[in-house]
Amino acid sequence: MKAYIITFKNNIDVHRFENILKSHYYKSKLKVNTHIIFDLTKTEWFESFQLSLLTLWTKELINRGKHIKYLLPSSSKLHDESTLDEESLRRSIENRKKVRDFLNNCRFINFLKNENIDYDDNLKGGKHPSKTPAINKDISPFVFFANYTGYTDFMERLENQYELVFNDFMQSSVVSSKEIKEIVIKECFPSEPFGQISGLT
Repeated sequence: MKAYIITFKNNIDVHRFENILKSHYYKSKLKVNTHIIFDLTKTEWFESFQLSLLTLWTKELINRGKHIKYLLPSSSKLHDESTLDEESLRRSIENRKKVRDFLNNCRFINFLKNENIDYDDNLKGGKHPSKTPAINKDISPFVFFANYTGYTDFMERLENQYELVFNDFMQSSVVSSKEIKEIVIKECFPSEPFGQISGLT
């Protein structure tokens, strides 16, 4: 069975991750693509927001019964880096190692283990030297929300709690008549002509 490969380039900022989603998110969910490979071999930069979305994406594919494998950032020289000078090569490898540290410290590797997701062997030994401090929490926020099946229900209940707590206040005359807006403007801009400011709001 040929795998559907999703390749991540060197620097995965928000814009590039959005492009990856546009190109691969829908296709990754197709029934014909039963095996998915996330290839982070060349990745030298990754941030928390992108990682949280990647975790949720991975979790969705798991729920759809997909077989998933991760190729983590390489800690050695790649085939297409033969033309790089020594300093550029050293910097690229060091950056990829930092991304591996980041994935490990954010407990993303634990997430892969817990979900029985296959990934390359360099981090499987359990002895991963890290120069950056690990997150001192039992559960990473990325993994927490990926595994929290009641997230939508939680948000709905939170909204209901908001209405319950603030309903009387929202119905009070000072709010419904918009007097509160005038009070706030006067307090924030005591030296400005009220009529002029009020007309702009």
